[in-house]
Amino acid sequence: MSSGVWADQPYALIKETGVLTRLDVLQDHPAVSMAQNMALAHNVILRSINASYNQCLSVRPGTPEATDFLIFNQCIFEFVKTHHDVEEEHLFPDIAKLTGVAGIMEGNVQEHRDFEAGMEKFRQYVYDTPADRYDGTKLQAILDEFGKPLEKHMHNEISTLLNLKDYDAVKLKEVIASLGKQFAKAGDLFR
Repeated sequence: MSSGVWADQPYALIKETGVLTRLDVLQDHPAVSMAQNMALAHNVILRSINASYNQCLSVRPGTPEATDFLIFNQCIFEFVKTHHDVEEEHLFPDIAKLTGVAGIMEGNVQEHRDFEAGMEKFRQYVYDTPADRYDGTKLQAILDEFGKPLEKHMHNEISTLLNLKDYDAVKLKEVIASLGKQFAKAGDLFR
C-alpha cells in the first residue's frame, strides 16, 4: 500500500456532495454549506476509522503504542457517538419541524441503528482491553463488522441534507446555528 492512501481506504471518502452535479440546487442556499460541512465531518470520521483499520495490525500488545492506540480509538468512538447523538437529539427533530414532515430523517436514524451493535463492540474493546491484551486482528474484525454500514450512512446523509434546498433558507440557517451550539456543548474538547 502506498503512503498516499493510508487513510483513504478501506472505507471510501465522500468526494462530491451533489452540489456540482445537481442543477436544481441554488449555490447560495444554506443546504449547500450544510451538506459540505457534514461531508467534511463525515470524512474526518471515515479517515479516522481507516487510520485505525490500517494501523491496528502493526501495534504490538503491551507497548506504549498499544496504550496510545487504544486511546486514539476511544476518541474515535466518542466523536462518532457524540456526532450521532447530537443528530438524533437535535438536528433530526429540528429538520422534521422545519419541513413539517414527520419521519423525514427516519432513514438516517435506521442507518445509525444498522451499525450500532458494531459500535458497541468497538466501545467495549477499546475501553475494556488493557494494552497488554491488545490484539490488532480482533480490533480489525470489529471495524469490519460496522465499517460498511457506517460508510453507507456517511455518504447517504449528505444527499438528505442537500435536499433541504427546497425549504426556507432563513429557518435552515437557524437550524444550522443551533446544531453548531449543540456540537460545541456535547464533546470533550480536552480528551
